[in-house]
Amino acid sequence: MKNQLKFNCIKQLQSPGAPIIIVAAVGETEVIANSCKENGIIVSVICDSIEGKSKVPFCGIEVVHTPSLPERFPKARFIIASQHIQDCIEQLISLGYNEFYSPLELLNNYDLEKNTHHMSNSYLQSRITVCKKSHEAYLGDDQKIYMRSVDLMITTRCSLKCESCSNLMQYFESPQNYEFQSILDSLEIISKNVDEIAEFRLIGGEPLMNRGWDKIVTGISEKYPEREIFIYTNGTIAPKDVKLEPLKGKKVNFIISEYGHLSRNLYKLHEQ
Repeated sequence: MKNQLKFNCIKQLQSPGAPIIIVAAVGETEVIANSCKENGIIVSVICDSIEGKSKVPFCGIEVVHTPSLPERFPKARFIIASQHIQDCIEQLISLGYNEFYSPLELLNNYDLEKNTHHMSNSYLQSRITVCKKSHEAYLGDDQKIYMRSVDLMITTRCSLKCESCSNLMQYFESPQNYEFQSILDSLEIISKNVDEIAEFRLIGGEPLMNRGWDKIVTGISEKYPEREIFIYTNGTIAPKDVKLEPLKGKKVNFIISEYGHLSRNLYKLHEQ
């Protein structure tokens, strides 16, 4: 599978051939699409395995549900934006395709500051960093152990009780917060046994319900300054500015899930 993913893609994709499709409507796709445009590479569509994403364009480009691709594109060339590289290639091979490209060359030649984006440049830079690490690991040494992300459940407490919660938080009879030191100790064990971890993801429950969330984030950032940190919150809690201030300039991103009126502090959180 690895040998089928081509690294040097710009010249080959500039040449006439089958339609060019970007795989996955994810944050870094916007950067890849812009870089294609800068390099005279025409992108026909984006494809994604989540059918709901095909309902609306992504960054102005049509999104097609991946299983339906052969109906419109009997032949195609694919730029794999997704970090689930192996899964994407296997799925596309099963659909009859065999030409796949890594976006590394496109990402390495792209200047975020010279372009405008639908998402913030700081968030996109984080996504680009993780995407590049994933592709470099996939194309690199087979003997190295690479982890794209580690989920850190810092609390089982939540401010919502969603019936379809993927972590089943609504069923915890005695929800609790997890302590700063136990989390750092666990990360130390994991880090000693792998070669690379691209990102840490703080989840719950609602992670901001752990009053020590900022101490945990600061501790992780200081110990692993090159790692990206993503905090997944539901928009019900707006933390105090004094807790956000120490995070400035660090590789910390908030991902806000919006639940309409239930996300009662959404506006304030966006402002922060």
